[in-house]
Amino acid sequence: RPDMITPGVDAQGQLVDPRKMQEHFEGFYEDIFEELSKFGEIENLNVCDNLADHMIGNVYVQFREEDQAAAAHTALQGRFYSSRPILSFYIIGTY
Repeated sequence: RPDMITPGVDAQGQLVDPRKMQEHFEGFYEDIFEELSKFGEIENLNVCDNLADHMIGNVYVQFREEDQAAAAHTALQGRFYSSRPILSFYIIGTY
């Protein structure tokens, strides 16, 4: 997200055009949806708008089948997105 420090402001303190922020988000969402769809049918995909530094970038995905989630979890180990490591956690259960 271009507004990772303060909403609507980039890392250099410049205002970010809301349309550009939306375009950036849509591009990210499309990337992540396309990649995760390789592992199975996605039932839910939630990109969190966290403002706390330690939670920025959280994405939650729910696959139709448990084995699809397991395959995604395994494939994401050691991967990076935008030069940042992807940390994947696999939770079993119904919610």
